[in-house]
Amino acid sequence: MNKPEENEIFLEEEVKPDSLSLVKAGFTKTKYYEYDNGVTGKYLEKSRWK
Repeated sequence: MNKPEENEIFLEEEVKPDSLSLVKAGFTKTKYYEYDNGVTGKYLEKSRWK
């Protein structure tokens, strides 16, 4: 029986890997856009690692 709660990792501090390490690990940075409806009325470019 799988018990995912037994495989949780608790970190004492936030992990902040550099972009080179993320790329070597196979992650890619993708751009996405969010509409800033309340303030500027424009699309804001943002990015995230996947």
